[in-house]
Amino acid sequence: DLTPTFRDAILITRLLSIQYIWINAQCIIQDNKADWEHGVAKIASVFRCTYVTLTAASPNAKENGLELTNLP
Repeated sequence: DLTPTFRDAILITRLLSIQYIWINAQCIIQDNKADWEHGVAKIASVFRCTYVTLTAASPNAKENGLELTNLP
């Protein structure tokens, strides 16, 4: 199951008709130092080509999702 934050991010990308989504926590194994270091090295090239970057800034975002107050 995806967290509320991931579900909200997917909803936003669908509303914007964006075909692909990169979720760091899903694409980089967070508790594996070698994978994390390898993945972090790619982040600049991933973010350089983004259409939009979503960030969960709330400390409760994992449980509560993104604050989607301005969605159409």
